[in-house]
This record gives sequence, structure tokens and C-alpha cells, in this order.
Amino acid sequence: MKLILSFFLLLFAIQAGAVAPSPGSLFTYEGVLTDAGGTPITTAQTVTFQVLYSSCVVYEETQTITPGSQGEFSAIIGAGTRTDSTTNTADRIFASAGTVGCSGAASMAVSGFATRSLHIRVGSTDLTPDVVIGNIPFAINSQKLADKGPSDFIQTTGTVTQSSLENVLNLFSIAPPNGQLLIGNGTSYQAGSIVAGAGVTVTNGPGSITISASGGGGTGTVTNVTAAAPLAVAAGTGSTTPALSISQASGTTNGYLSFADWTTFNSKLGSTLTSGNIWVGDGSNVATPLALSGDATLSSAGVLTLRNTGTAGTYFKVTTDAQGRVVSGATLTASDIPNLDWSKITSGKPTTLGGYGISDGFANYGGTPGIKSGTEASRGTADTAGRLYVATDSQKIYRDNGSSWDLLSSGTAGGVTNIATGPGLSGGPITSTGTITLSNTTVTAGNYGSATQIPTFTVDAQGRLTAASQVSIGGVTPGGAATGDLSGTYPGPSVVKIQGNSISATTPTTGQVLRYDGTNWSPAVLNLASDVTGTLPVSRGGTGVTTFAANRMIASDGVGGSLGAFSCGVGQLVTFDATGILGCTSYSSSGVFANGGNSSGAALALGTNDNFGLNFKTNNTNRMILTADGKLGIGLTAPVTPLDVQGNITIRDNVGTVWGNLGKNGVSGAFYMFSGTSAGIELNAAHSSAPINFITNGSNRVTISPAGNVGVGTVSPSEKLDLGGGNIKMGYERQSASCTSSMSCSVSCTAGKLVTGGGCSVSSGTNKIVGSYPNSDSTWYCASGSSDTITVFAICANIR
Repeated sequence: MKLILSFFLLLFAIQAGAVAPSPGSLFTYEGVLTDAGGTPITTAQTVTFQVLYSSCVVYEETQTITPGSQGEFSAIIGAGTRTDSTTNTADRIFASAGTVGCSGAASMAVSGFATRSLHIRVGSTDLTPDVVIGNIPFAINSQKLADKGPSDFIQTTGTVTQSSLENVLNLFSIAPPNGQLLIGNGTSYQAGSIVAGAGVTVTNGPGSITISASGGGGTGTVTNVTAAAPLAVAAGTGSTTPALSISQASGTTNGYLSFADWTTFNSKLGSTLTSGNIWVGDGSNVATPLALSGDATLSSAGVLTLRNTGTAGTYFKVTTDAQGRVVSGATLTASDIPNLDWSKITSGKPTTLGGYGISDGFANYGGTPGIKSGTEASRGTADTAGRLYVATDSQKIYRDNGSSWDLLSSGTAGGVTNIATGPGLSGGPITSTGTITLSNTTVTAGNYGSATQIPTFTVDAQGRLTAASQVSIGGVTPGGAATGDLSGTYPGPSVVKIQGNSISATTPTTGQVLRYDGTNWSPAVLNLASDVTGTLPVSRGGTGVTTFAANRMIASDGVGGSLGAFSCGVGQLVTFDATGILGCTSYSSSGVFANGGNSSGAALALGTNDNFGLNFKTNNTNRMILTADGKLGIGLTAPVTPLDVQGNITIRDNVGTVWGNLGKNGVSGAFYMFSGTSAGIELNAAHSSAPINFITNGSNRVTISPAGNVGVGTVSPSEKLDLGGGNIKMGYERQSASCTSSMSCSVSCTAGKLVTGGGCSVSSGTNKIVGSYPNSDSTWYCASGSSDTITVFAICANIR
């Protein structure tokens, strides 16, 4: 089992008071647990933590820790279940003097700031080596420094430093003469006397100064002051010392005119205006009187009159100008009515041939698509089912079934003199005229068979249905030998023929079709050049012609009966009007966006008119999308905010210089803000009551108030740096020095560090330390009552 130390943070705050079972939170330890092969351990583990002073266990506890997916964990030492036999409190665990209890062993004397270490046991496995905690954990809220408590020190502030305090104390080292005061000269304080002016007498004595008035003069007391609006007497100032004020004028209150109001209204508007004129702002944002001109006039009574553009009346065809006004009118002519196909005419269509002006046609009351006559040899190939053909030379009548001609009449003339009715018929015999009726059977009229039933019928010799019923399908699989165009047996017969003609056993390949060669159906490639001849009419899906003009479009005529070549001029688009008629329109009036830009003379709108978004693509890939609800996404297809960018953002000035970047750090994966100029990054909360907040994991961590105070852990900082009751961790070092046969000794921090604490010791048991304090920002000073060997140490940190 391995433990990888990833982060170690002291949160130590020494606590004093009565002995308690737990010393409270000492510090936080974070690490990663893996097995011997380096695989993260993610299951719950029982972990024992021991704080050691040499071999003495000064504190021990156990915790149940469940590491994360990578084996990472964090534990607050002091928050677990205590298991040692000592009663050491936090100040004893990290003591620098006296004795400290050892679990299961005798107490040990502590000498100086000896190093403590942390021993860790996971289950029954001891991890090595032990983690060095350090000499003395630095604490913001320390109750003791060495063996000195709060009453042994003089507290300083951000403005009252050790140096300034010493300067004040030095002022009183020599008493000034009687009657003098300490008076500031701009840089320091010095002794000086009060000089009497006119009408004033100054008398100096030991420890006293008397100032009295001399001479005479008129005196009095103000007993009451009142003021008329807009003047006011400030409340709470007293009648003898009044404070007069005047408020700024408003819409309802008299008062002084502010500089901003003066600038706004001074010389902006005259007091007169010519009849019929209006105020119009000029290029300098100054109102100027002008008369209304153009297509409208304005009278002095405020009546706006439009210029006449045409003759009033009712017209079916009008002409408008660029402003949309009607300037002329006329009646419709035949040329004004466009060619319309029948789908555009919704009412008034004729229902007879006569209605179309056709007098030599006949009505088709069945499904016959056409009737043609000619000689027997001119009959042609059968290809349209339902057509009739009358052979004028043989008097025969044929019907086209789609693939061949059926003979309907042989053309032989004759006459019928008697028609008898057989079984199932009634109405005969007929010798001249009459009606033959099919006799009813017992079958009930209706539909038989469904998706779940099979119909069954009984047919008589005349082919009539004499009985009909239906049987539910019971899931019986068909069987027996297949016949007809099928071979094999049911339920899986094979198709071996089509219309009685055999199908070749040759396996077809890609692009082949099944084709009849006169004997068999065989797979073959259809050659349109040689296998298909003739001109395919429009009614059969063709064009009806053999050639078109080069570089033209194909379009149908006004009634859709034929196709022809269609083209537009240079710079025109193919468009369709509101009725669906094909035409040509120039770019400038088409409303489309042209490559290279448009010159429409007005604002253009690009987008959708339905509930769909708008995509922008390059290289056949969506790069930007504007959703139907107005969200713009760059680099993604589903933006969730008004502007949603996937990827980093580069910000440049107006000459292309990169000023900064916003995005994801490619190494750490964190969001970053980068400035590429010496001007840095500016966060500006311009509102007088708006703070700047820094938030992580949904909680406010750092606040900069409008007053410039910085709060860590509080949203209402009251000082330039307000920690909100939390602790600060900072790196520190310990510097020490020894001076022999001396009454004083000092030690300095390394360059760039400031002293935050220190202490002293003497080798003699009889001498005492009479002074221990910082005598500069980076030096700790110690003094002894008599000459001795003095050891001094300083705690230094990277603070300012």
C-alpha cells in the first residue's frame, strides 16, 4: 500500500482552557491511497493518525476514510476518535517548553521548538516515512508565544507599529519646560509654547497653561434662527450655531440650479418659433426651427396636409410611387391577366364540353382514355390500357389492355330476332325490346373476408354466388405442392415463372434488371441508348421532345401539357410569384443575399419565419447556430444562454493586437482570463453600491466592497482585509542566533521576509530576559538583565 502526499495545509489554532477529550481541529492532511501496484484504493479504510515528539506519542486518533475515484482523501486531524491515553491539549501537543504526556509511556521534557512528525497507519499497515509537521505550526489566533501570554505584549495595528510606538515613548524621555506643549511640525512632534494674540492672555505654570481674554468688546448669543424657502436650517445644529442650506431645484421645489442642469438647457432653445415651423435637431444636437417640406405641409394650426398625387376614384389597376402612394389608376386589360393553370382557378369552371366552346366532341362516361380509328395495319402497339380502336377496313373494334389488343367485335353484321332467358335470368323471351334481369340468390349483399377471416363461397353452374360466409384464420400453415408459376411445396415455394414464362437460374448482378428475351426472363443490363426508342410523352413522364436549346432549364407551359426551354438574363434569379408562375427577377429586387454583398438601400433581415433556428456552416460543418428562441451558439449546436461559446475567445483592439483571452487552460483545464498587454486586467463594478464577488462551488469566497475593503469568507468586509473569522496559512522560516558574553542579541529574517514572532533564552539559570520584541520589520531583538550567552530566534514569513 502506498500513500502519495498531494497537499498539506496547517489549520492550527492553539486552544487553551480546561482539559477536554479532543484537542479540536489541529490541521488538515490530504493524500492519495494506492496499492503496491499503484492502483487507487477507493473503498472505506480505517486510518490511525499519531502525532509524535521523538518516540513519544503525544496524540492519536482513528478515522474511517473513503477515498475518491483516484484514491484521493482529506482528513482533519483532531476531528477523529481519540485513542491515546494522554490528556494533552493542543498547546501541549505543540509545546516548546515544560513537559508533555506520552501515550503508554512516561512524560517527556520539551526543549525548545523540537520538530513534530505525523505517523499514519492504514488498517494494520504502517506507512513510511513519517511526515514532518515542522518546528512550530504558525497560528493566526495563537494564545501564547513561547511562554508569553497576551498580557506580556503591547498590541499594534496597521498604523501603530513598533517603530512609531517607540518614537512616542521617546517623546516623554525628557520633560519640556513649564508651560510648553508637544506640537507637530509636519514630520514629528517638538516642545513649543502658546503665544498670546490680541485680546488673549497666556499664563504658564508647572504642569498648567491658563488662557484668558483681555480687553473688552461686544458679545452676544444667537437664540433662534429661521429661514424662508428655499433656505433651510439644518436640524440638530442648535439655535446658537445654526447651519443654513439650500437644496437643488426639482419639478416641485425651488432651489439652486445645478451645473449639469445649466449645461443641459443653456442656449439650447429660443423663445420664439415662426408660424408653421417645428424644432429639428441639427448635426450638433441643437434644436433648429425649420418649415416642414417635401410631400407634406404643416399649418400654424398644426394640421398636416399630404401633397396630391393623382385623381380620386375607384380603380382595378393602380401605379404607386417609392413612398407607396397611388399616383395613377386604370381599368384592367386582357394583357393584365396572367396565364393561369387550372389549379389556380377555384370557381366558375365549365362542367361540359360545350362550356369550353367545343361543339364537335363527345363526352366520356367511362374509363376510356381515347378512341381512334384507322386501318387494321395502322392500329399500332398496345401500351395504354382502356383505349379503343376501330378498324375502318375490317370493321373490327379492339380494346388496349396495356400489353396487347383484345378483340371486342369481329365486324360481322347480323340481327337478333329472339332472346330467351336461361337459369338465373328473367325477362325473356325478347323478340324486339325488353330487359333481362339477373335473378337474386340467397346471398346477402356485403363484404366478406378481413385481416383475420377468410371468405368462402358456393358458385352455381351459371357462376352466381349461391352461398357466402367467412372463416376465422386459425394460424394453419399452408402446405402441399405449389402450382402455376410456383414450384416446390408450401409454405416455402419458389417463383420459377412469370406469366407462364420461365425465369433464368442465372444470379443477377448489381445494376441488372429482369428482362424477357422472347423465351425466358433473364437478368440483363438495360441499355437506354438501344433498348429504348421513340420520344416519351409528358403524360408518361417524359419531355415530349428530342432536343432542347443548349444551357437552358426545362419548364412546363401554362397548362402543364408540354415542356420547353426556359432561361433568365444576366444577374437574374429564377423565382415564382404568389400564384406559382415561373419568372425571372433581378438580384436587387429578389430579397436574396448575394455573394460579395447587397446594395438594397435598406436594412436586410436574414433568418427564419417559423419556429426553427439558423445555422452557419463552413467546410460542410456547422460553426455557429442561432436558435429559434434567440440563443447564439459558436462551436456547439445546443446553446443554453444568449451567447454560448465552445472554445476560447480572443479579444483584439481596432488594429488587430491581441489584448487578452478567455477560455480553458490547456494544461490545468481551468477557466482562465489572460491579458497580453502591460495594462493588465480591469474588473470594474461602476455602480456606487456594487461589489465584486469571487464564487466557487456556488458560494461567495472573496468580496471587494464598493469602499475597497477585501473580505475573505465574508460578504461585508469592514476593514481593508477582513477574514470573516477564518485563518491564514502562509509559509514561514525560523532564524536563530547566539551571542556570548552579551546583554543583547538579535537575528534577522532573510531578504524579502518579515518577522511575525520570536523568542529568547539564556544559558544561565539566574539571569532573566528583560526584553524580547521586534526592533524592525525583519529583526527580532532580545535583552538580558546581565551579560550571558543569549539565544534568539525569529519566525519569518512572506507577508507585507
